Amino acid sequence: MAWFGLRAESAPHSEAALFRMQQGREIGELARQLFPNGVLVAKAAIKTAAQLTQELISSGVNELFEAAFVAGPFVAKADILERGRRGDGMFWK
Repeated sequence: MAWFGLRAESAPHSEAALFRMQQGREIGELARQLFPNGVLVAKAAIKTAAQLTQELISSGVNELFEAAFVAGPFVAKADILERGRRGDGMFWK
């Protein structure tokens, strides 16, 4: 049953779901205009989004869009991750 469930055609998205997806894309575009030097974390063929996030953090990038983090079975994604400075230290907000 699981095999068929994974391979069956999915039901088309509702109009409400399509609307929310479109709104999400528009918000993402606006966010990228606010932080023009930011980097969008997109999954590459070989690396996961979490691996790319770690590499970009180490490279000195100051703004990341859709940064991904993994802790055990859990995954978290941040819409915008911005490097900040407090005193002598750096942090992410």
